[in-house]
Amino acid sequence: MPKLDNRYRMKQKLPTSPPEPTPWLILFDGICGWCTGWVRFLIKHDGQKRFQFAPLQSPLGQQQLEKYHLSQDNFSTFVVITPDGYFTKSTAALRIMRYLGGSWRLLYAFMLIPQFLRDGVNI
Repeated sequence: MPKLDNRYRMKQKLPTSPPEPTPWLILFDGICGWCTGWVRFLIKHDGQKRFQFAPLQSPLGQQQLEKYHLSQDNFSTFVVITPDGYFTKSTAALRIMRYLGGSWRLLYAFMLIPQFLRDGVNI
């Protein structure tokens, strides 16, 4: 087998650092005290700075709700917008916990519970 000249070998550039994670947008009720506390918790534990936040009532929140054909006046929900699409209520919360890191990701196991049961739990 003939030996290839070095001129014809492809040089592969290796990344110098891992790619930045695509930010996820979390839409929450900006008036709800519990929701605001949840956002503070996420900010504190988001070591990768993956999450960005906007109140559902804000212009950005309203724009995203319209974009995904979600109710623009029902603020009792919780929405996370990811590169894979959007998720609401318990599915949104569990997907966030999965990517929060640490032992929080273990909570993702609750996805095995049917959504209608998970969403029926109100805190």
